[in-house]
Amino acid sequence: MEAAPSDDARTRRIRLSERGHAAVDTTRALRQELETRFRRAQGAQVIDETRRVLAAVLESLGGAETVRRRRVREPR
Repeated sequence: MEAAPSDDARTRRIRLSERGHAAVDTTRALRQELETRFRRAQGAQVIDETRRVLAAVLESLGGAETVRRRRVREPR
């Protein structure tokens, strides 16, 4: 991350650096590779149903909105 210009001195704006963007691109590619591998090994229907069940469990535990907003705290 790097500092980003801001007209408001009360705020501190940050943005991803080139290295940060590269890391995001790398992890997206890795997630896609895993998704493809799981779908080949288990079948698309199984993966889709598993995703649906896990999303329902997360919703029932009250954590879905936190995940949607990308505000999940790192584990301690």
